[in-house]
Amino acid sequence: MGAALIVAGLVAIAFGGYSVASVLQASPGADATFENNGVTTVDLKPGERRMIYVYAGDGGLEPHNIDCVVTSADSEATPEITPVGPEITVNEWRAVFTFTTDRAGPHEVTCTGAESDRFGVGGEVSMGTFGGAFVAIIAGIFAAGLGAITLIIVALLRYRRRNRQPGWQ
Repeated sequence: MGAALIVAGLVAIAFGGYSVASVLQASPGADATFENNGVTTVDLKPGERRMIYVYAGDGGLEPHNIDCVVTSADSEATPEITPVGPEITVNEWRAVFTFTTDRAGPHEVTCTGAESDRFGVGGEVSMGTFGGAFVAIIAGIFAAGLGAITLIIVALLRYRRRNRQPGWQ
């Protein structure tokens, strides 16, 4: 029982660590960033979701209007762009919009905001991903700790029982 709890705990910790790493890799790469009123091109598959981020820096980001547009050379494509609900910041990049499309191919992303804004396109992240990762890590630590305690108690009980039986000495 104790060993199973330790294994389950380690698996949960590994899953949580992988999820945290995935979140940290979602921020925009250098090839997908652009200045205010600039443009970047992103290749998308149908149904693939991406996020548009604005660089928040160390000091955060003052509230201001940001508008982004996603277009495609394919006139039949209908990209959908939606604002991000709760504030999500990854590696100093704040998510502002999520977008997807129904057609594969290159899509152009253009954003306007404050003159000093830098934008980027990265992977999709949700609050559930953040929360799930931390819950998995905490639950894994708890399960592994409980498993270790169980193993120690069982070992102590077996040791005491063996020493009390006549003929074993």
